[in-house]
Amino acid sequence: MKTKSIFDNLLVSILSVLRWLVWIAIGANIFIEIAEAYLQKNVYHLALSAIFFLLANIQIGISRLLISMNDEEMSKCFFYLSIFMLCAGIIEVIDLGIDRILLASAVQQSIYLKKLLSTTEFLLGTISTILAGYSLDQFILFIRRKFVKLSFTV
Repeated sequence: MKTKSIFDNLLVSILSVLRWLVWIAIGANIFIEIAEAYLQKNVYHLALSAIFFLLANIQIGISRLLISMNDEEMSKCFFYLSIFMLCAGIIEVIDLGIDRILLASAVQQSIYLKKLLSTTEFLLGTISTILAGYSLDQFILFIRRKFVKLSFTV
């Protein structure tokens, strides 16, 4: 029984640390967005959108699992979080399109259009990152809450 308690406390601590690491990663990602606006690396957006869609799929999967566990309230929470993550993925795809426009030679000739598109791209990337970060933060929080609830009822 004592070993179970140690593992339970360890897992809760790990989930708490993960929440902090998510926000550190979000800050780092915003700095990457700033650098990316100058470097115009569109592979970055493609990778992020794929990651966001995969994370949304995991959240939807857990939502479906919670329905089978008769926890409709928590299932709704995970589903709502997956919508945030899907929005982040879609915004990244749009951001990728803006990246492609920026690479076009017609945009290179208009400095004002290029600055406007670069600023828009940065803002979209930042919004996408914040949406994904919020979704992951709450995802970890809900998992920790569910774990604590399950470990005390068993």
